[in-house]
Amino acid sequence: MKITIRANVVDISSDSPNPDDQFLIDTNVWYWMVYERASLNPNPPQAYQLDHYPAYLSKALEQQAAIFWSSLSLAELAHNIEGTERQIYSDTAGRPISVKEFRHDYPQNRMRINNLIRDCWHQVKGFGGCAPTLLDEATTDASMSTFLNAQVDGYDLFIITAMQSSNITNVITDDGDYASVAGLTVFTANPTVIRLAKAANRLRTR
Repeated sequence: MKITIRANVVDISSDSPNPDDQFLIDTNVWYWMVYERASLNPNPPQAYQLDHYPAYLSKALEQQAAIFWSSLSLAELAHNIEGTERQIYSDTAGRPISVKEFRHDYPQNRMRINNLIRDCWHQVKGFGGCAPTLLDEATTDASMSTFLNAQVDGYDLFIITAMQSSNITNVITDDGDYASVAGLTVFTANPTVIRLAKAANRLRTR
């Protein structure tokens, strides 16, 4: 995979957070932090993802750095948790179960998942504050500029817009797409992103 590195990149395995840091935490990090069954996903997280991100976030909290979440992460987190739970349920049942079937035909299971997502989101909110997102016409027009000049998906696009609106430039994420956005500083343990950033002279040491 060849990512065009436009952001600054910091390797969290060797970086120490500062009290004046402000970080937006991406959804993938929340997923590993608050969802205990993430390792049961058909594509389970790698060891470094479960080790480095929680450890770095804990250090940031100890230093009283400002931690932010995006309200848009609720939709993405709920989608990811539901998808993992559906796959676990399908594997147990020994047959494929569609998204709609899983959502509507098993009411007790649905209630359990709703409560699980609620509890996970409550944990997310407890870590810090919200980076507000106003999705009006002006915001979507500004987001399109980012979309045309970087390689990100729709979720990331609006999370980046929320960051820009709140003057937050630091994001903790394993998602290499963020590294394609100029003006951001990506705090990551993703070895591919770190390697490409070093080659592009975008790897920063603080």
